Amino acid sequence: GVLMRRVGLPDDAFADPDARLSVDQFKRLMREGKALSGEPALALHFGASISFEELTIVGLICHAAETMVEAFEQMNRYGRLVIEVEGVSDGERFKIVRRDGAIWIEDTRSNPDEFPELTESTLGRFIVTTNRIFSDPPMYEAAEVTYPAPAHADAYEELLGVPVTFGAARNAMRVHEVFLTQRIAPRRKYVFAPLTKQADSLMAELETASTVKGKVEAV
Repeated sequence: GVLMRRVGLPDDAFADPDARLSVDQFKRLMREGKALSGEPALALHFGASISFEELTIVGLICHAAETMVEAFEQMNRYGRLVIEVEGVSDGERFKIVRRDGAIWIEDTRSNPDEFPELTESTLGRFIVTTNRIFSDPPMYEAAEVTYPAPAHADAYEELLGVPVTFGAARNAMRVHEVFLTQRIAPRRKYVFAPLTKQADSLMAELETASTVKGKVEAV
């Protein structure tokens, strides 16, 4: 469609579910989409409305995990399959920390304010989809972002349903204590094993491609 042509992608760019876009292409898609739709909160809507398992095999793995913490660990383990940005390739992007008597999930990627739309879509994906399933008590209770309040700041609490602090020291989401013990479902062994095997294969391909790319750039 119009959006794909603006970004320079063919209409069948997403025909292969394992096909990858560069971060720059994703940025252009998001920002051109905002311009075409006239919706400044598009990234928030995107994160809040799209199912994680529709985006990546990592979403399927997380939904096949036994507990919330295990799903979190698998998400970090295969994080590069979701998106490659600074702070992901070099280690775990998300960390569970205790701060001020509360439990927080911190997004540790580098230079987050260069692409705040990624923070917005992450908030929508984590908070809205999880609180839709686990609402008593709500799993996610609040959020902090490092950038100043944008013109569409009102859309944050409206869409996320939790208080949001702008201009904070970190990008983070406060979770209820039950997060550490919450069970999702009995472990789906016959689903989990082949999914992780496929994800490991994709990770190996990604590592090989990265190594070759690095050698070529060095030459």
